[in-house]
Amino acid sequence: MTDENARSAPDASTEGRSVNTEGLKSTVNGYFRYFSMFTMALLIICIAAAGYYWETQMFTPALSTLENRISAVETESNTYGPRLEEMEISNESSEAELKTVLADVTGLAEGIRSLGDAVKVLYGKDAQSSLTWVLAEAEYLILAGMQRLALEQDVKSAIAVLSAADDRLRSAEHLELMALREQIKQDLAILRLADLPDVEALAVYLGETGDRVDDLPIRRIAYTEVALISNQHDVVAEDKWERIAKAIWNDVLSLVEISDGTLPDSGVFDPMTRRFLQQRLRLELASARLSVLRRDKKNFGISSKLIIELLNQHYDTKDASVAAVVARLQNERERDLNLAMPDISGSLDTIRSLRLSSGTANATDVSLSK
Repeated sequence: MTDENARSAPDASTEGRSVNTEGLKSTVNGYFRYFSMFTMALLIICIAAAGYYWETQMFTPALSTLENRISAVETESNTYGPRLEEMEISNESSEAELKTVLADVTGLAEGIRSLGDAVKVLYGKDAQSSLTWVLAEAEYLILAGMQRLALEQDVKSAIAVLSAADDRLRSAEHLELMALREQIKQDLAILRLADLPDVEALAVYLGETGDRVDDLPIRRIAYTEVALISNQHDVVAEDKWERIAKAIWNDVLSLVEISDGTLPDSGVFDPMTRRFLQQRLRLELASARLSVLRRDKKNFGISSKLIIELLNQHYDTKDASVAAVVARLQNERERDLNLAMPDISGSLDTIRSLRLSSGTANATDVSLSK
């Protein structure tokens, strides 16, 4: 019994502990339940307060603002109605005006078309006569160019005249004139390639050189003293026979004139001789200039040779101006001044054949009209 009582005593204490533990658990569970309910109620209250605040402080003002905007949009849309009506009316009137303008444009196009037909008819009637006038003008210009080339050998004027004839033919805008224009272009190319002497420039240079002859320096001369023995008339006394030989010798020397034979011919002492020399140089330059203008190669060569000889003999060839004249004349003296002029008769032959064909066509039209 004692052992059994001893075993049962711990069991009783254990049961007491378990009862206390279960009571504590139930108490804790009750407190947790109350706390949960309180927390839930507090959360519901917070949500309700937040909802109330949002509805009263945010939703209602936003709703009123939205209503105001909707009313403003409605008011503005009410004003658009009359404007749309006005635009529709103006659009209808614009369509009517556009139709009127299109009708006017159509009528104008028809008028222009009829006018173009009338112009074509008139041009067809007057084309041949206008072509004849154009050919006559071009022929006159080409003849003028050929005359300048043949009489004056003026290539620049011939080029200018043929260019004017080509411009007149181009302005006519006629297909039959294309062959003539090609021929004129060929003649212009021949004229531009012609290597002819610039006669005018050479003549001007010779004239300017003649004007400044006085400025060309004449060769300096070494002035040497030539002691000529003068006559000595010593009176010999009768009592001085020893001086007779000396007196005879002085008389013999007085009959002899001594000169310096080594002095060159280029020495020009007399101012009058210098003047004659300058005038001679001017005359030779004028003769050379006249020969150039006449395109006389032979006389120009002779005059150039004489001028070069005068300059080399009597003038200071070390001076730049004299040396330039000598060099220019030496380069030009052998040049052919009378070269054959380019042949531009092809343009004249072409234009005359065109005029002949146009004249035949005119005669045919007149016969048909009769």
